[in-house]
Amino acid sequence: MLKKIFIVLFAMLTTTLFCGCDEVFYSTPVIQLDKTEVVKVTMPDLSGKTVKEANKNALTYKLNKIEKYSADFPAGQIFEQSVPAGDEVSPGAIVDVYVSKGAKYTEIPYVSDFNYQVAKTVLESVGFNVKVVYEGKKGSCDDSINSVSPQQGTSVIYGSQITIRANALEPSKRKTSTTKPIARDGTLPVTSKTTY
Repeated sequence: MLKKIFIVLFAMLTTTLFCGCDEVFYSTPVIQLDKTEVVKVTMPDLSGKTVKEANKNALTYKLNKIEKYSADFPAGQIFEQSVPAGDEVSPGAIVDVYVSKGAKYTEIPYVSDFNYQVAKTVLESVGFNVKVVYEGKKGSCDDSINSVSPQQGTSVIYGSQITIRANALEPSKRKTSTTKPIARDGTLPVTSKTTY
């Protein structure tokens, strides 16, 4: 009986070796992976939300917080984002969100000692929007400043409008005359003079 079992096993082994079935025992299994598509998400509108609220909706993207002054949004609220709402965002993308630090206040410098053109330049250089109201009358203008509103020395929101009331005529109502004085060497240099 034992001899018969041995002969059957020997026959099976011999058949396997000679019929090329060794691949069954020695081949490496091949694992085929399905190609997965990158799933993008639609960017929501984050304006008016806090970063904590916005992070709840951040499925596959990451938020990068940048703080800036904003007079239009209270401190802590998002007012701008680098990826517009409605655009698609890839997984792992970093989206910049600009978070309000609140309104920035700036003190209005004293400019009454200057003429209105210099005062306007000074105020604009520190971030104010300047409006000039011309209150001059012909024959009595000296380009001085009658008043500045809001008052000089007070703190107002950065970028606010400052009104200068100037003792000057509107530029469109000014006349420029040209005179030709004679110089010592006999030449006639041309000079311009603004009259009111």
